[in-house]
Amino acid sequence: MKNTTRKAQALRNLAERPGTTAEGIVAAQKLQDLTGEVVIPAVVPETKAKPAKKVLSRSKAAVARDEAKKAKAAAKAAKKPAKRTKAAKPATEGTPKQPRDNTKTHAAIELIRSADGATLPKLMKKFGWQAHTVRGFIAGTLIKKLGLAVESFKNEAGERTYRIAV
Repeated sequence: MKNTTRKAQALRNLAERPGTTAEGIVAAQKLQDLTGEVVIPAVVPETKAKPAKKVLSRSKAAVARDEAKKAKAAAKAAKKPAKRTKAAKPATEGTPKQPRDNTKTHAAIELIRSADGATLPKLMKKFGWQAHTVRGFIAGTLIKKLGLAVESFKNEAGERTYRIAV
């Protein structure tokens, strides 16, 4: 009994649902056969969908509007100032910078200024640096930053030696 009432309710809902022409009629007939109940299906007349219009060309107003936007954007870009770049530092004339007293740089310069210069192992031991640190210090600090002319050569023992040229 329950299955019959459930099925009848489902068919009634289908028949009374608007917009379903064929399904509503079939559901109404099945409901009449099942229960003897006469239901008039809710049929909404179907409307034919209008075909989409193809845009063949844009209106003159739309074209003019786009051109005005482009012109405005170009004018805005022209008004923007150029990106700032850092000004080059003026070259220092005369004597190069001197390091402060009681610094590792000052101590290294004193060692390297001697007539014999300073060997790589001697500098490594004095400052507790590794070989690549000593080479980087000489290239970066002494030559580039302080502008000293540093000579590099091998002594009689075959050790790399650095000396400030006079």
